[in-house]
Amino acid sequence: MRRHAFVAAVLVVFATACNQAPPETPKDSAPVVAGAPEPASPSPCPSAPTHDADGNPMPLPEWTTDSPVGVTSNFYEKVLVGTDAGGAPDAAQLEAWRPHLSRALVDALARAAAARDAAAAAAPDEKPPYVEGSLFSSLFEGYTGAQPITVAMEGERATVPVCFRYEGGDGVVSEWADSVKLVREDGAWRIDDVVYGGQWDFANTGTLREALPKQ
Repeated sequence: MRRHAFVAAVLVVFATACNQAPPETPKDSAPVVAGAPEPASPSPCPSAPTHDADGNPMPLPEWTTDSPVGVTSNFYEKVLVGTDAGGAPDAAQLEAWRPHLSRALVDALARAAAARDAAAAAAPDEKPPYVEGSLFSSLFEGYTGAQPITVAMEGERATVPVCFRYEGGDGVVSEWADSVKLVREDGAWRIDDVVYGGQWDFANTGTLREALPKQ
């Protein structure tokens, strides 16, 4: 019961404090776009509460590296960081991501790369789909920081809300909340989808899997 109270309390803080609009950025017809009419003022990501709904102190959870939160943190902060705004990955990049992603998501990203390459070959003077922009977060430019907050688990699936941070060259800091979906495959947690949570104009909407080509 205490665990459910912790998750509920975190999600309330998370939803209200981590949904700031990022700065506006020139865009074109790329399939994943973002930008906002009003830049956000700096605002720190929320911290997990130290007391439950009844006011009782509770210890903060400890996440293991192979837990859904650990896997999410490692992917966004070590594997993906700095490479997410380039659209669909090339073969080498996808191979580096493969151990962290579900088989279904790897296949979908491979289809996106194939669609990009086919469109570029067919119309060299036109911008192909999936050629630029972030796929794993709501903001076209990607992110400069990612902080998983908590986790909700149901059997072989898990959802990890993440507070993303983007600091532009002008010093404007923006924050927003996306939710990372994971599935347990071959005994390991792997990222299967991302539910975009950005609330500004031209933010990525829906989910990552919905934005990628179907079979």
